[in-house]
Amino acid sequence: MKKRVLAVGLCIAMLLSGCSGGSTGTSPEGKETTGAASSKAGKTSLVMSTSAGEPANLHPYNTSNLGVKNAVCGTIFETLVRIGMDGSTLEPCLAESWEYGDDNLSLTFHLRKGVHFHDGEEMKASDVVFTMGVWGESSKIKATVSAIDFANVKAEDDYTVYVPLKVADSGLLANLADMQNMCVIVGEKSWNDLGEEFQNRPVGTGPYKFKEWMQGDRIELERFDDYWEGTPALETVTIRYINELSQAMIELETGGVDAVMESNSADVQRVQNGETQGLKVISSEGTSLRANNLNFNHNSTYMSNVLVRKAIACAIDKNAICNIIWPIEGNTNVSVLTKDTWGYNAALEEDPYAYDLERAKQYMAEAGYEQGFTVKLLTDSRSYHTQTAEAVQNMLSQINIKVEIETLELAAQKDQYLLKGEGYDMYLLDLVFSNMDPLYGLYRSSHPQFSVPNSSQYTYYTGDHAQEYGALLDKIMVEFDETKKQELTYELQDLFLEDMIWVSICSKEPLALAVEGLQGTCIRGNGQLAIDYQTHFE
Repeated sequence: MKKRVLAVGLCIAMLLSGCSGGSTGTSPEGKETTGAASSKAGKTSLVMSTSAGEPANLHPYNTSNLGVKNAVCGTIFETLVRIGMDGSTLEPCLAESWEYGDDNLSLTFHLRKGVHFHDGEEMKASDVVFTMGVWGESSKIKATVSAIDFANVKAEDDYTVYVPLKVADSGLLANLADMQNMCVIVGEKSWNDLGEEFQNRPVGTGPYKFKEWMQGDRIELERFDDYWEGTPALETVTIRYINELSQAMIELETGGVDAVMESNSADVQRVQNGETQGLKVISSEGTSLRANNLNFNHNSTYMSNVLVRKAIACAIDKNAICNIIWPIEGNTNVSVLTKDTWGYNAALEEDPYAYDLERAKQYMAEAGYEQGFTVKLLTDSRSYHTQTAEAVQNMLSQINIKVEIETLELAAQKDQYLLKGEGYDMYLLDLVFSNMDPLYGLYRSSHPQFSVPNSSQYTYYTGDHAQEYGALLDKIMVEFDETKKQELTYELQDLFLEDMIWVSICSKEPLALAVEGLQGTCIRGNGQLAIDYQTHFE
């Protein structure tokens, strides 16, 4: 057996290495300002807001609500391996060490002793085996860590877990570490004892445990005194659901909340310019990992035609959209990967399908659709998506494509359209490479093997180059040599553009706003504010 950590995993260092709380607590004249934030020193309760919406439940595996996964469950639960708060690399969490087998077809995890769940039970290897069995029954988790041979995971002793793999997976550890995936460990006893109620009163090993859920308003967590890393500095953490960003900003300025996990660009500018009192911007260099994409349903008569897809790409003014939705934190995309995702090909600075209306019209004519047609575009109600949808609608009208917009929240989109693969032509859905590994975003979202109903590939991509594209994804998965993996990733980006599987419009550097005194936080690659046991107020 040998210890192996892929270089791309080490590149996760970039995820948080630039974490900063760019404090701007001075007025435009350079004078120090005071406000609600200045009296936070020594405070032991943290209140955060998220616009992600109130969750239907707190189930760690069967929810699509990002607010749940990152703001709540990310504090209650933990993973075997994690991305460090200091951004140094992948680091041990519930597993204190691990090693690959010589053939890279197995992983052995050595668990940390003395870790307890919130119900007082000690975490043992049997809990990890049980958890992976649950993963194997969850289509969402299973698609993320599909290399695991779930049926044959076993406990070698109370603190050692043997995980056989069906195929070598160079990105597996990064996927296990990423809280976006929610590959968290649950206790077999609490899971079975609580049954369905587990989704309303979750039990994990994290620094904070579930306290109370006030429907329509907030979820409250309290300090877990027996946390294995040490007693958390804060006594309580409260997550409030405030859908309107302008209202969240008012709450931040008046002391109703201590941090806002999503914010308007205009409010970020105000804080940066010193127009507010006692507030700061929390940012993180190298984490522009969220791509705002115009996705095609390749089952659609129109979108199955590559000439139509290229026509749409050339009709989209990416700069204009980026300036509308993310004027401060946005960057236009060329590749399917964002510029901070590992394997991004920097040579693709020149967009081969840049905004060019005449070229777009030529593609439409070649496709036989010079007179145009009507399509349905799905979007959710988030402001940057509705703004993108309206911009796309106006731009495509220039090449005689009439866009009918239907606004539905993501869960409803999935139930009514995406999981069926019919009734829509295009949809807006972000792709977040939150652990920097290209496989995380692309494998389950674009591999042709998932282009079936009730799966994870809503583009239903099965075009002319689909077999070649899928083969490249498979090769990237099993390649542990960094140089070779990068070459394959470059090749994949070229093929993606050649087939224009979807249009990657722009990406966003995540920013959060908080009171100046909040310390020990950082923005993770998934765009969420990270809270751990050392988070405190000064």
